[in-house]
Amino acid sequence: KNRNGVMLVESNLAEIYKIKGNWQETKDYLTSILAYDKERKSQDAAAIDYINIAHLEYLKHNEAGAREYLQKALELFEDRKNAAGIIECGLLNLKLTYLFQGTLPAHKEYSLLPSDFPGKYRAQMTHDQELLFSLFDMLMPREKQGSRQPHLADRVKEMIEQIESRLLRFEILSLWILAGSPGKTALLELLKSLSMQLSRKNRNYYFYE
Repeated sequence: KNRNGVMLVESNLAEIYKIKGNWQETKDYLTSILAYDKERKSQDAAAIDYINIAHLEYLKHNEAGAREYLQKALELFEDRKNAAGIIECGLLNLKLTYLFQGTLPAHKEYSLLPSDFPGKYRAQMTHDQELLFSLFDMLMPREKQGSRQPHLADRVKEMIEQIESRLLRFEILSLWILAGSPGKTALLELLKSLSMQLSRKNRNYYFYE
């Protein structure tokens, strides 16, 4: 029995169930893959498994679960000096904080991450990652009742529209709306339009009406 082949199938099934919004099935497959990678002592693969589960818990709005797996992923990525993984952890940390607090701390107060984050990692970011960090940068410092930058809502909308990945664009739109960010009405229209593209054939996780 080819276990690598089985794990590949399970990985594909996890992604399918995730898109469908079937969280338990997704978690079952991701946990199975993690157990296999730990058994073969692959730290690189286990780190990716942890961040995948952390992201799933984030989508489920389970902050405690997401942070538990995020911490494990970050420890392995840092041990392996995996810049791409550390960047993903940084982004997920920001999304979690903004979703559950509706605000963000100053750079030096990032939980889990180095005080100068993203620092040296910024040069290694993809186009979409750079856009996301720029979006979060616009909200610092995050005093809920403090003054906002002029035309912030327009700038947020413009930057979100530049995100190349439609799935990531949907995720960030949802985050901004749930967190009560400026320009909610315009963002809702964007979300509805994107939802129609992502759930044209059936009512999956991206369906919105």
